[in-house]
Amino acid sequence: MSDFEAMLIGPPLAALGHRLPSGDGTAPPTLDGSLEDVVQQVGEALADPEGTTQRLGGREWVEAHHHPARIVEMLDPLYRRAVAEWVG
Repeated sequence: MSDFEAMLIGPPLAALGHRLPSGDGTAPPTLDGSLEDVVQQVGEALADPEGTTQRLGGREWVEAHHHPARIVEMLDPLYRRAVAEWVG
């Protein structure tokens, strides 16, 4: 969750490799790839941090896919079903 919290603050996140897609098929918008790719992207991000932030859209992605309210919406029926089966 801390990566998503950082995305909500706004700075671009860098990570080696490639992020696996979430259940909805989207992957977190990070600076990623090989070590050389990430170093190059970080250098470019330092030259234009606001532009990189806008281009990646991390805050918007977290709001749309991993905001706590969305997670509660997803988990609520699962918990209710589990409790009903446990009690039932």
